Amino acid sequence: MFITAIGQFREDLRTTNQLQIRQIEMETTKIDQQIDDIMSKFLAQTLTDDDYRLMKAKLLSRKQELNERRESLAKADEEIYLSNENRP
Repeated sequence: MFITAIGQFREDLRTTNQLQIRQIEMETTKIDQQIDDIMSKFLAQTLTDDDYRLMKAKLLSRKQELNERRESLAKADEEIYLSNENRP
């Protein structure tokens, strides 16, 4: 019974990680679109150099944070999968 509960917990955790990874991927796509938008505004000269650089730096920083989080979740997901395979 205890082993079954642990197995269910691992599966729930894995599902949660996969959902979070999908959410991060969606947010990363949104950031890419925002970067394209500010580039268009910059090229149309409706955005100053300073504003463009500041906005782009913030977006790239957030994207980096998300990528690191996604990698961490993917690694944890892999460890959960491997621990399920090695379960008695």
